[in-house]
Amino acid sequence: FSPAALVGDFEPDVLISRLSPDGAHRWTKTFRVPGEQNAPNLLATADGGAVLLVNATVAGWRSIVLVRLDPAGGVLWSRAVTGGADFGLGMAGAPGGGFVVAGASSAWCNGTLDWVLLRFDAEGALQRYWLFGGEGNDFDVHVAAVAGGFLVAGGSGSFSPTGLDLVLLRYD
Repeated sequence: FSPAALVGDFEPDVLISRLSPDGAHRWTKTFRVPGEQNAPNLLATADGGAVLLVNATVAGWRSIVLVRLDPAGGVLWSRAVTGGADFGLGMAGAPGGGFVVAGASSAWCNGTLDWVLLRFDAEGALQRYWLFGGEGNDFDVHVAAVAGGFLVAGGSGSFSPTGLDLVLLRYD
């Protein structure tokens, strides 16, 4: 996948198209995902495929769903992470393979929503998670792999009396 990929929400499906570097259409696929959904992020993989990040309703819970695609858009696997009102916003490749998803969760939190950073291996198995937050709403939006860890940016309503603050954290 190159930067020339389109991702959209067309309820009840998620639509993805692959374009050539000159913008010519290669293929379009739709994926049926349960309930309401959106697909905020797509990560290219070293083999020419991609991992699609989808927020969906699974078994009545708001969940993070990962769909691994081959270079032709075929589904290799899909995984759901659920436990409350979970949603992912940012995604990045992880050093040594796999990837990380940044978002928010009500499942393991101190307040209404807390930051959650999830690390997955290349097959989509959850390896580790980190939480950050307090009594207010906290959510991370962007994540980047840096030497020795991850840099995450988001918002926090837990530590300021005046409202939402921008927060930048480094995870090792």
